[in-house]
Amino acid sequence: MPSVTQHTPEQTRRNEAFKAREADARRQKTKEIEAVVAEIQKLRQDADGVALKLTERSEHLRKLARTSLDEGASNYLVFANAHLRLAGALAQGFRRTVPMDRLLQAAEDQRLDAERREMQAAERQLAREKAHETNRLTIPQDDDFDELYGDIVTEADDA
Repeated sequence: MPSVTQHTPEQTRRNEAFKAREADARRQKTKEIEAVVAEIQKLRQDADGVALKLTERSEHLRKLARTSLDEGASNYLVFANAHLRLAGALAQGFRRTVPMDRLLQAAEDQRLDAERREMQAAERQLAREKAHETNRLTIPQDDDFDELYGDIVTEADDA
């Protein structure tokens, strides 16, 4: 027969305190992660705005260089084209990272659903235990009366 480990109240209290500290550490780490994610999203949004402005200014320079009659206009055209390519690469990179936001949101939704299901399962289990306890207390036992008043009833029957 397998041995069952009996925990003393002190061990149980320590285990519960450890679990509470562990849950608190997990919550703090989650908050920190969420803050970093929000900061990255903000920076990405800001950088996307800068890339858009870089595109606009490079296109404007390109237009000016193409209409210029100056001999150095080709240098400006090369400069503008290089920055247009850079801005295009940045914009493409930003577009590729947008689905990652949806990925994070889907993962968060799944985590919240799992927590909700766990809470519902715990509530159902508690309700089952309460119902079982209530049934156990309300169902009369055959020998309850005899157990309580057996000697008195036996003496009364003999008299």
